[in-house]
Amino acid sequence: MKHRYDLSLNAQKVLFGLAQSIDHTLDLFGEIEINIQAFFDYLGVNHREDRWAVVRDAFREISENPLQFSTEDARRWSFIPWMSVEFDAADSSHVKIQFTEKAKPFLLQLNGYVKIQGKYITALGSPHATWLYPVMKMIEGKYYGQHVLSIQRLMEYTFTEDKKQHPGYHDSKHGKNNFLSRVLGIKKSDNGYIIVDDSPLGQINKHTDITVSAQPLKTGLKIDRIAFVVQSKKATKKPLPEQPQKYGETQNMAYRVPMSQLFELSAATGKTVDVLMREMKYKKSADGKWAYKANENWVKDQKQNDLFNGAVDAYINND
Repeated sequence: MKHRYDLSLNAQKVLFGLAQSIDHTLDLFGEIEINIQAFFDYLGVNHREDRWAVVRDAFREISENPLQFSTEDARRWSFIPWMSVEFDAADSSHVKIQFTEKAKPFLLQLNGYVKIQGKYITALGSPHATWLYPVMKMIEGKYYGQHVLSIQRLMEYTFTEDKKQHPGYHDSKHGKNNFLSRVLGIKKSDNGYIIVDDSPLGQINKHTDITVSAQPLKTGLKIDRIAFVVQSKKATKKPLPEQPQKYGETQNMAYRVPMSQLFELSAATGKTVDVLMREMKYKKSADGKWAYKANENWVKDQKQNDLFNGAVDAYINND
């Protein structure tokens, strides 16, 4: 199945930031409250007079553009709302957010699988870049840094597949080159293909934690797919040795969930329990009834949650 969401820059940033703030606790997706000042800081609009409207419009756009699932069969599709949102400045300075049940598996994958950090999303300056960045992170993580995507799939990711809305990308003579240069940022040079500076992929190379290179591939005489190589800019760190720990001494109570809950998530996401535990950084208790989060991972997650808990600047500067 294919999933996507048609959101502009600020709305995408808010959605990815919210996914990063998810706390895998006993009640995995309870209502969360986030100070609206954190949204001003996160979106970089604190100096603007219309900052209240910017945040409101981002949430409204998320509400109006649901998560879309489809297959090749036009008789099978669904639109899933992301969340309900409430804010009343006269009552509180916090935005109240409740994620919908059916969106939870996707948000879990967005958080635990793609591993996007808000500081990189906020640094990107175009919708195409923010749509492509999670795809490149997926290639880095799931496909070990190398993967081939069809032009059609890339058009779907970037919402340019509609011929009537984007005729310039579907012209038989120049359409593919227009798509490569304007939407992706790939240009042919004397030494092959390069990523253009300040293009969507160029922004990803400059402002995020990964470096992308790309090579268009042909079937016959037509370019129909792109081979991507995605590398992390950070040197691989040697993992810390596992230390035996007893639950209750170094774990926070909020980071314990029953194994039955992980089995339910396994059924919802189509992933095995072992894969989910790895992605969510849980360990099984000795009696096999509970999953708990090791102290070092709990500390890391607490730092990550500061993104939307009044410490946005500290989060953005923290590698």
